Amino acid sequence: MSKEIVDYIIANSEWTEEDRDLLESLEDDRLDVIEAGVLSNQLVDDVTPEGGADDSTTVVTNTERPTLADWCKTIPVEVQNLLHNQQEADNAKQADLVSDILANKANKLSKDQLENLDVSLLEGIKSSLPVTNNAGSAPDFTGRATPTTNASELNQEDVLETAVLTFENPLTAKAG
Repeated sequence: MSKEIVDYIIANSEWTEEDRDLLESLEDDRLDVIEAGVLSNQLVDDVTPEGGADDSTTVVTNTERPTLADWCKTIPVEVQNLLHNQQEADNAKQADLVSDILANKANKLSKDQLENLDVSLLEGIKSSLPVTNNAGSAPDFTGRATPTTNASELNQEDVLETAVLTFENPLTAKAG
């Protein structure tokens, strides 16, 4: 089977007889990938006329990526709504992150620089900045133990009677 695939690849691609040993040494799954590539190139060649495009045919190549708004026009309305909601949530999260980063005294970036960054990068920047205590805010007790209180009511039945310690000799105390 692999000999037939190698023969097909050599006959229909830029591979030559000099490459036969290399092709025959490859595993079948690698040969299948090469064969699929040769087949897809043949399909493209079959669609394109031999002399290229004639005068009546205009070949349009779009090298620019479509904008999000243009692409959204091509998708179903339900998906447009989901995408719009997600984009609004991301924009709100980005605005919150930018304001939090700008409020931190250790920040060295400008508002314009931060607004052009992706949400994941902004989250990384925010987490890498030290936590500062801004004027007027409550102290930050991050990492400290949770305070406990003794607010429970005392049940007298649960209280143990304390022992009375005397350091007198019991024998001498009775005699006296």
